Amino acid sequence: MKRLVLILALTAVFVVAQAQSRQGTFSLIPKVGITLANMANMGLNTYDGTLDSHFKAGFVGGLQGEYQATTHISVSLGAFYSMQGCRYSDYRIQVPIKVSEDEEFIGSHHHHINLDYVTVPLLVNYYATRGLAVKIGVQFARLVNAKESREDTPYKVNKSGVYTYGEMTQTTKDRMEQCNKTEFSIPMGVSYEYMNVVVEACYHLGLSKITKGAENHNHCFTITAGYKFDL
Repeated sequence: MKRLVLILALTAVFVVAQAQSRQGTFSLIPKVGITLANMANMGLNTYDGTLDSHFKAGFVGGLQGEYQATTHISVSLGAFYSMQGCRYSDYRIQVPIKVSEDEEFIGSHHHHINLDYVTVPLLVNYYATRGLAVKIGVQFARLVNAKESREDTPYKVNKSGVYTYGEMTQTTKDRMEQCNKTEFSIPMGVSYEYMNVVVEACYHLGLSKITKGAENHNHCFTITAGYKFDL
């Protein structure tokens, strides 16, 4: 009998722990996490050919409000600070004007494009099972910072194949004037709630051009963890 009571009690605790908010309730969810972002059509012309951009990691954090409209459907609206952009592998370019018989190059390292946004996602969440939700919506973003940075090292290669390196320089450029200030995207993902802790993974498909006069847009994954406060 005691064993049966214990099993029933543990089952009740497990069910309550997984339960999402009741219908008609409003919740606040502070969240923090990481971004994995890249930019489409951002290839660089280098000495060894075209170099594609890669995903870079960043920070995302903010606050989300959620209204549980029905047992299975809720609507959420949030405001987040999201670090996006892209990065490049090490590469080299050849100096076009030769002042000697040596081949002259510039090697670039830690080349990053950093785009920081304030994002406002509006999502519809469908709770397929208790605690597990799939979601899709629209997101507006405002660009607040855009910088490009890299480390450049000049070097020469003589006829014998001997390398001579110059001094490394750090280059940072402000790219706000070259970028569009607003961006729209479609976020889609999945979340799981347990004991008010919410873990969420989303993919954000960029719809807007990032730089003026170019066909490029953002691709961004976000992985966040938050705590749900029912009001």
